[in-house]
Amino acid sequence: MNIEQLQQRIRLGEDSTLELKQLLLRDDGKTIEPHPDGLSDELAALANAKGGLLILGVDDKSREISGIATAQLDRVEAWLTAICNDRIKPPLDVVTHHVELPDAQGVLRAVIVVEVPQSLWVHQSAHGYFRRVGHAKRELPPDALARLFQQRSQARIIRFEEQEVPDCHFDDLDGLLLRRFIKADQGDAVTQLGRLHLVSLRDDEPIPTVAGVLLCSF
Repeated sequence: MNIEQLQQRIRLGEDSTLELKQLLLRDDGKTIEPHPDGLSDELAALANAKGGLLILGVDDKSREISGIATAQLDRVEAWLTAICNDRIKPPLDVVTHHVELPDAQGVLRAVIVVEVPQSLWVHQSAHGYFRRVGHAKRELPPDALARLFQQRSQARIIRFEEQEVPDCHFDDLDGLLLRRFIKADQGDAVTQLGRLHLVSLRDDEPIPTVAGVLLCSF
């Protein structure tokens, strides 16, 4: 995501894959806001859903770039790493980027963009188990938590080539290449492709797998 796209997302505000947090530091560099426990809940909620971005240094209400003092970036990074390792179980791996964005007066201010992947694990944070729903975190009730544990455990044992390809649709596959794998007397096409693990059926919707994309697209 380039700077322009990042600015556009900030202007539009939080959604199911974007969390904005203003960072308030004391003179000694200690963090006042956000509280580490609350931030651990937000990070785990993203990982327990579809993943997303956390941007530190942006007010979530006004959407103004407040920034982080350049001299404090390493300290904030260490603070964030400690939250991911010590307040989230199992520890959460994230990717961070130091980026400069213009504030309302056009002054460049540093922010930290945190990429939170959709995890193969279910993460517990300081106050329990959460999942991102819309622009907020929601505590997972026991039945939903059980389903999520089941889904994630199944995902860890699926072979790489059988995994679904994100943002890929059945129409993206080439019809002529698909026909090589379809037999006239062995049922409907989607069922046959599913047996061959070229597509994965989710809510009766065929989603291309890694194997399907490699074998049936240009």
